[in-house]
Amino acid sequence: PPPSPGPTPLPTPGPTKPPTPPPTPGPTPPPTPGPTPPPSKTPTMRPSPPPSPQPTSAPTPGPTPPPTPGPTPPPTPGPTTSPTAAPSPFPTPGPTELLLGDSLQQETCVKSHPSFPAGSYDSLAGWSVMITADTTINCDNTKIWDLGWPDDGAFDALVLIRNGVEIERWGQACPVNYPVKAGDYLVFFVDNSHEYRGFRICTRSVNGLHPTPPPPGVIQGDCFVSHPEYNTTVPTYYDNFYGYSFTVQKAGRLATYDFNIRGDKTGQALTLWRNGQVVKKWQGIDGPSGTDLQVNDVITWFVDDSKIYEDNTGFKVCMLPP
Repeated sequence: PPPSPGPTPLPTPGPTKPPTPPPTPGPTPPPTPGPTPPPSKTPTMRPSPPPSPQPTSAPTPGPTPPPTPGPTPPPTPGPTTSPTAAPSPFPTPGPTELLLGDSLQQETCVKSHPSFPAGSYDSLAGWSVMITADTTINCDNTKIWDLGWPDDGAFDALVLIRNGVEIERWGQACPVNYPVKAGDYLVFFVDNSHEYRGFRICTRSVNGLHPTPPPPGVIQGDCFVSHPEYNTTVPTYYDNFYGYSFTVQKAGRLATYDFNIRGDKTGQALTLWRNGQVVKKWQGIDGPSGTDLQVNDVITWFVDDSKIYEDNTGFKVCMLPP
């Protein structure tokens, strides 16, 4: 009986406790954090940021604003006035034309009639042009000058007007290097029974001639009158060797408010021109009534040297919508 209980309890608790705690916490934490951080960090991050942001933003805003405003304003005003012009109101009875004369000298010329040197001018015709430069006038290179003098009498003539006074009159021969001044007027008028070959007169100056514009006070809104002093209360009278022309700017039709000019054996006439041809001419007391207008038609009013009677007080004509 004594030897059985002695050896059993001693070996059970001894070997169980010591092997469990030492292997679990000791070796796991030190090897994991040590080798990971050193290879990644410093050499990769420093060279990347400097080249990207600095050079890109600086050149972009600088060149963009200066070129935009510079070229835009200059072309805008050019075409507007000049439209327009500027514009030049001539195919009148004697249209001006720019020619290239001798020695490359540019000239501005006016013809007695549109078809010159072919054909002849009409009776009771005429026009007025304004000299726009101090220059000289001559016949053109054709040297054609035919107004019927002296065979048929001194009826048709080219006249130079300065400050409302006749300075010179040509009929038998053309002007030769005759000096004229800016503001002078050349007036050509034809009697009631003459049709001759006519002429072409040139100035030794570019744009030295221009169709006579309406004097101030003639254009009144959509209407125009014979002369600036025209009114229906107190009679006033237009002058001899007087006239003007202007270009129609919009389509419409003509209507007469009042009309009384000389109507027999006279060059006094209100005329509508289209493409260098007469559409209609009005004289006496029969003014325009419903006549159609087209853009770029030309209206001329001309008075020759014929007598102005007491009842010839002029006219007022209006341009109505189509």
